[in-house]
Amino acid sequence: MNVATMDTAPRSGKALTITEHRANGLDRTYVVTRRALLTGLGVVVVGFLLFGPFMDAVSKKYHREEFEAMRPKMELLAGQGQDEAALWLSQHYFEENKQRLAALAAKGNAEAMFMQGVRMRMAKDGSDAAAMALIERAAAMGYAPAMTYVEHDIHLKSTQ
Repeated sequence: MNVATMDTAPRSGKALTITEHRANGLDRTYVVTRRALLTGLGVVVVGFLLFGPFMDAVSKKYHREEFEAMRPKMELLAGQGQDEAALWLSQHYFEENKQRLAALAAKGNAEAMFMQGVRMRMAKDGSDAAAMALIERAAAMGYAPAMTYVEHDIHLKSTQ
């Protein structure tokens, strides 16, 4: 059975010493210097910095293509009165579907009221009181994101 132990030697320039105790009695020691450890850490950090934005761009492009492929079907379903499709269009193509969102909110759809209220607050469209009234109505209907939003808003106001 192999057993490994680790020791740190901060003053020797070594960051880590790992000793593997083998069953056959021939121990093996691995020494990692501070320089090697910092170099490895640096490579990982640089990798994240270089490839993170690239992967984000690839992900956004993939989702945009996926949304574009779904859009005609969602428009057809929204035209047939399917609220979920109208909400999806409002989330992904807001500028073209503002009226759909407003109609759903006026109809009493909790998710649409929440989305409309948050967008009003972010865009400063209308009064903040009207936006919060929509969000609070959605919360009163049990829409969980609205409930969390209201709770967070109350908490922020109490700490100011």
